[in-house]
Order: sequence, then C-alpha cells, then structure tokens
Amino acid sequence: MNAVFLQVNVPNLVRNMRFSFTNSVNVLSEMMQNARRAGATVVHFSYSEDGTLVVVDNGKGIDDFQKLLTLSESGWEAELVTREHAFGQGFFSALHSGKHVTVESRGRRIAFETEDVLNFASIAEEPSDFIGGTSITLQGMTLPKKNLVDALTKFAKGFPIEVTLDGLQLARRHALPSLATVETAIGHIHLRGYHDSKPQLGSGIEVYLQGLPIYNSGFSWEDRNVVHLDATQFDARMPDRSQLIDEKEAVKRIQNAVRTEQEKILAAHKAEIGGEAFAEKYWHLLPQLGLSEMLLDIPYLPKSALEYAPEPVLNRDCLFRTEVESGITRESVESGEHVLCVGSPTEETIPVHMLAYKKRWMVVSNLPTEHWADQHRVDLEESAEKVVVTLNGDEGTMQMFQGRYIDARVRFCDSLTLTLNQHVVTLDDEAVFCAFGEVAVPGKASGWNTVMQASSYIGENDQYGEDDRDIDDQHFQALVALHRTKDLSTVVKMVLSHGGVHRFDALRGHCFNVIVDDTGNLTVTSV
Repeated sequence: MNAVFLQVNVPNLVRNMRFSFTNSVNVLSEMMQNARRAGATVVHFSYSEDGTLVVVDNGKGIDDFQKLLTLSESGWEAELVTREHAFGQGFFSALHSGKHVTVESRGRRIAFETEDVLNFASIAEEPSDFIGGTSITLQGMTLPKKNLVDALTKFAKGFPIEVTLDGLQLARRHALPSLATVETAIGHIHLRGYHDSKPQLGSGIEVYLQGLPIYNSGFSWEDRNVVHLDATQFDARMPDRSQLIDEKEAVKRIQNAVRTEQEKILAAHKAEIGGEAFAEKYWHLLPQLGLSEMLLDIPYLPKSALEYAPEPVLNRDCLFRTEVESGITRESVESGEHVLCVGSPTEETIPVHMLAYKKRWMVVSNLPTEHWADQHRVDLEESAEKVVVTLNGDEGTMQMFQGRYIDARVRFCDSLTLTLNQHVVTLDDEAVFCAFGEVAVPGKASGWNTVMQASSYIGENDQYGEDDRDIDDQHFQALVALHRTKDLSTVVKMVLSHGGVHRFDALRGHCFNVIVDDTGNLTVTSV
C-alpha cells in the first residue's frame, strides 16, 4: 500500500513568499521590528532617488548571518520568540524588495544579489569596518519616495524606539512613553477625552501590536482611543503581520475593553454631577459609545433630546424643528402634563401630526432600548385612524384645486376641531389635508404651505421640484383668497404678481382687458 506524507518544495516556497507580503512597504516595518528586538534605541532610514535604502540601528547586532537567511529560524532568544511569535520570516521581505542586499554587523558583512540567494547560492562572509549594531542596504528598490515617507510616518507613530528618516526624527505621539494610559486585561489603553484635553470621549480605536499599527476604526480625521495590545494574547497574520488573526473577535474584545474603562469613568462622573446633568451632557454621546443603558435609571429627559412635534409636511428636508425650553421629568410625562410622540407624516396621517404640532407634543431623539419613556410615546401612525376631524361653521362650499403635483377637493369652514381620545384642538388659522384628496381650510388660514402636506415634490430623479412647489403654493393661496374676498381684482392681482408680470419693463404703464371664459381660457386685449 502506498503512503503519503507532508513534503515542502523549498525553492518554490521561497520564491513564492513575495506573494505573502501585503504590499511593498512592509519591508520597512520588518526592519523596524528587527531593530527593536535587537535592543536598539534608534533606527535610522535613508533613501536615495536611485532606489537605495539604508537602515542602521544601534542594537546588539547579528551573531549568525546564516540564521538571517534561514526560513523560520529567527535567531532570537526563546523567551522573545514565545512572547512575540518571532518566526524568522520577516527578513525575506527584503529579498523581494531590492536587487542587491548588503548586511553589516559586528565587523562582518555579507553582500549578494537577491536573485542569487533565491537560487540558493553560497554567500561568503567578509570583514567590515561597521562595528555598530546592524546596517542593511537594499539597492534597486522601485518604491516611490512619497510612499516610503508615508509608510514610515505611519509605522513610527506608535513605535517604542526612535525612528529617523534622512536625519529627521519622525513623530511618535502614539508611542507608549508619550501617552497617559490605563493598564487593562488586553494591554494599555489611552482614552480620548480622558487622558488628554479632547472635549469628549470617543468610540474610534487605533490599535498597535508590538508598536506597529494593525487596526483602526472611526473617522480618519478624529483622534481615537489608542490601544497597545498585550502581544502574548493577540496574534497577527504571518508573515507581514498586517492583520490580527480572528480580527472580528479580537476587535470585539478590544472594543469591550475600551467600553468598560469608559463606563468606569462615566459612572464616577454620573455619581458626582447627578442624573439630570449627566443626561443633559451625555444623552447623544452614550449611544455612540455603546453605553445607552447608563440612561435607563434616570427619570428625566434632557432638553438636548427633545424637540416639539414639527408642522407636518411630507418633505422631511423642509421640516422646521423647534427645541423645547427645558428638560422634562418622568413624573410630568406619566401625569400627562407632557406628551411624547413618534412617527413621520404621510398623506394619511396629516391630521394627527397637526394635532401633535398644535398641542406642542414632544419628539425624543436617540431614545435607548427599554427606556421608560418608550411606553409613554403616542405612535402617530397607529393613532391616525382614531382622529376625528370636525368642520365648524361649514359654509357648504367646495372647490376643486388642480396643481402640478396634486389634485384636491377644498372644503371651507370657520374653524376645524381635531380630536384624539381626550386630546382636542380647535384651529382657525391652519389648513389641514385630511386624506382622500380633501383639504379643510378654516376662516383665518391663507393656505400658505398647505400643498406640502399633500406632496413632497420629489420628482423622478429624486430632485426637489421647488419651482413646481412654489407655483402650486401660490395658486392654492389664490384659490383661498378668491373664496374669502368679494373683490375679484384682488385675486387677479395676486395671480399676476405670482406669475411675475411686474418683472417685465415692457408691460409697465399699459392696460389690458382680460376675459376668463367658462372653460378657464384667457382672452387678453390692449386697452
């Protein structure tokens, strides 16, 4: 019987390793990492336009060049290998980054064409005048200088030892020695808005493993919470360590740790300033931090969370929102002194939204799940069918309105009453679109903006038809004016003014005879 066993095609493995590195700049982070592991306090980079990169560190140097060129043989002490999983693959990124490599350390050097090494040629050691830690020169690189500068700036940001480029020190504002942090079960965390002067806490995280960036979330322009992971607990994908292993679960664990520390800070602040002040200050921030549950035991809704129900229009971009004067207590809500509501206007729900608007009911934003206020909110959509619309002093007249976006029957009355259970409001200054194509217009209503109750004026291309809206609005007001006044000339003047006749200089000073026939057609003659 035949037997099979694991074998490795070493030449192919070595040659194909170039496909394992995420991008061409990872050779830089590997050089930095090797310098740190060698005990260096600084690593210097220089890069010339001919594609030559020189990296020099002041670490302990290399005692065996063979280990440098042996795959999966790091040469580091056993304790470091265990702690950081240094597997001896990083230097191979250099073999795929340039055409010629020179390594000098402790008075010795090796120099070779990368193609020769990849073909397993023997490389002789030679004496060198370089006595310091380690110097590595890569020639024949094709990496643009800007890409190199950007990458080193990013890699140096949280690195524990000094990094220079062409003699200039790179900023390391996220390096542990530069940060105030709290030590946690996952590593060190610098909390934005607590350990620094930023105005508030934030949810974004910038994560480092062994001093190099490995994950970030949140907006690129904001300062995030900085996390330096405990390398004994988190692993990175080999060989270039560009991503955490089981990243989704690892990130969840990191975010939970950040959230736990933020909750400790906020709990202490809550006890210090009291629930009402705490709700006012943190109502909109806590959902972003995933800490909304801290609001559940506070019998108070802050001013910042409330606004009065807006006048109902179907285009949400045209809603006019009004903040309340002050926060309200749970007791005032439960007693009915203040009424909370939820829902957006539709063609079928305008009356109930008008009632909420006139009664100055309140809308709550960012209401946490299972908050006490939720059970006291009136769902306006569900309540719409229960609203009774009563026209008072109905003159028994009805006219048809034909607009660009809507057709409606217009009912005129002295006033109208909206009733929902024990809630009643009578109004004489606002027209109300009552569904089924009917609009109630009380005695003091001009009809202004009523058409927005019947249409959003959003056209086929999702564009707001402002001109069509203005024309419909003007014509509806003219219709109301025509019914209210006995002076027909007033209505004609309104219609002509809305039409822009006054803008034409050539018409000024002239008189016209305008006849409107039974079908609505116009005959205009000069007088």
